[in-house]
Amino acid sequence: MRTWCDINLKALRHNLRWLRSLAPAQTKVMGLVKADAYGHGLVPISRFLQTEGCEVFGCAHVHEAITLRAAGIHRPIFLFSAFLAEELPEILRCKAIVTLSSLEEAKQAQQVAKRLRQKLAVHVKIDTGMGRLGVSTERAKPLLDAVRRMDSLQLKGIFTHFAAPDNNPDFTMAQWSRFQPFLGEHPAHHTSSSAAILRKIDPQAAFIRPGLSLYGISPIPRYQKFLQPVLTWKARVTLVKTMAPGSPLSYGSTYQTKHREKIAVVSVGYGDGYFRLLSNQSQVLIGGKRCPVRGRVTMDQILVGVPRVSEVRSGDEVVLIGSQKKEQILASELARLAQTIPYEIWCHITPRVPRIYHEPST
Repeated sequence: MRTWCDINLKALRHNLRWLRSLAPAQTKVMGLVKADAYGHGLVPISRFLQTEGCEVFGCAHVHEAITLRAAGIHRPIFLFSAFLAEELPEILRCKAIVTLSSLEEAKQAQQVAKRLRQKLAVHVKIDTGMGRLGVSTERAKPLLDAVRRMDSLQLKGIFTHFAAPDNNPDFTMAQWSRFQPFLGEHPAHHTSSSAAILRKIDPQAAFIRPGLSLYGISPIPRYQKFLQPVLTWKARVTLVKTMAPGSPLSYGSTYQTKHREKIAVVSVGYGDGYFRLLSNQSQVLIGGKRCPVRGRVTMDQILVGVPRVSEVRSGDEVVLIGSQKKEQILASELARLAQTIPYEIWCHITPRVPRIYHEPST
């Protein structure tokens, strides 16, 4: 293979167990597997998490839920996005739990479920400051009361979504304060994404909802040492050449060699999801040493300066994300350079990059 991702399921197990240890014994884990398990692979990741005791699976929409049911996932599946009316029959068929944000949605869901003579499990989302989905705090109690009266809906819980638990504790606590009056409305509630789990904001939640941390990146840097990155992205050197001083490299000639420089051509590019914004910014690992990307990232290849690597040959392994010998490049490092977040780095690794799954030996 020219470029591929190694997925370390032992690291995934470690992260799941460590995150579970932060919550009370009665709290269940809702593993976030939406967006192809953050680029790690929806079906293999979900199957492994199910064997490891993950109680609930968090998806974006019904198409992911259908895929999971077909793959043998029998645990509850929660849908975070708002549903479309035409999706409701499929949602009922795969017994997914939906998010309700309005009375209109509730009436629509009740009508379809009643017509199909089924019960639809729902969680009501309360908007405490995210401003995306969710009913306002002023309208939340009337909605909850209305849902309870609808005989084809089963109110299974309530929840909210913190907008900035990683970097704005004051705003987060204000959100938490706005949510607290509703805790008596239903015994099951959930609020905590990765950062909120680490800050232990809601110790009485029925579920925790790890996403970023489940895959080994901490939204709060001081906790990174407790997590193990699950994904390692690799590629291969395809050509090594020595360039004379003043030689332009790649499209636009945005880099010119200042002296005689050894350059490795690496078989990865933005067609694989390696961001063009990383041009002349990022580094890769070759022979356990950091090597700078030279010139613009192209669709299928990048150029890398390798002056510190004594022996580099065609076929040598290159690490784009992950560890090699004593060096490490985290997805968060590439995210900072590309002016984005680790989630997007993972999600943009394209399907032409194979994922290779490594089972724990014990």
